[in-house]
Amino acid sequence: MQAFLYAVLDDASRLIAHAQFYAHPGPDAFLDCLRQAVAARGVCIRLYVDDAKVFRSSQLARIGESIHILIIHAPPQQAQVRSKIERFFRTLREQFLANLDPQRTLSLEELNQRLWVWIEQVYHHSEHGCLGTSPLLRWRRDIEYVRQLPPATDLRRLFFYRLNRLVRRDSTFKLRGQFYEAPPSLEGETIEVRFDPLDPSEVEIYFHGEAQGLARPVDAAINAQLTSLKSVPVRVPPDWQYFCGGPRAKTPQTEPEKEHDKDKETKEKE
Repeated sequence: MQAFLYAVLDDASRLIAHAQFYAHPGPDAFLDCLRQAVAARGVCIRLYVDDAKVFRSSQLARIGESIHILIIHAPPQQAQVRSKIERFFRTLREQFLANLDPQRTLSLEELNQRLWVWIEQVYHHSEHGCLGTSPLLRWRRDIEYVRQLPPATDLRRLFFYRLNRLVRRDSTFKLRGQFYEAPPSLEGETIEVRFDPLDPSEVEIYFHGEAQGLARPVDAAINAQLTSLKSVPVRVPPDWQYFCGGPRAKTPQTEPEKEHDKDKETKEKE
């Protein structure tokens, strides 16, 4: 099993705000790690990140702007900017990964549980050579300056992805390989969808900044049945005509009287 580690480290104290192994690398995993770091330790003033593509997503820029975090990308040639986080990764390899049993395969959940125990019980309480104290004690010294979000803030929704999508004529739109239904009134309109990239079970629809409810995933089986029904031709009986959009029976026509029938009737009267 492959696992990818993301970590958020406080520059002054070396405290780990959050660290987690993920099954897949990318901006989804990093933003989830950052969200949990903010929830656990508050909002930083500046966020130093690598110059890699994963840290240059438009979603990170929007989130940073919304909670007033200055995003700073480290230049590729200046390795000293990343020296503190790299030092933590080295400590993690030497003290945590090296002590895992290579004969036992851990699930991602088990691996993260062990990681958090090591961080909280070992790393945060161990004296740091450059600090002369432990990361946790150094963190507590400045805790009164840590900026917290208002209690009513919905942090999970604050970190939702926001993407524009065009609603098709059948009132559906496509998001990450899945079709969703939108209100019929939004056909042909460009909407904004908001969702958790790691849990797309809830997809919110916004139009001109106003909430339009939740999108419903399209059932492929039912949609295929409806499509097949639409393709069946409807046969109209030949004795029916359409007037004003509705069927109406033709008035039967009477056959014209024949000349020899008139002559026979006259003779009978005589």
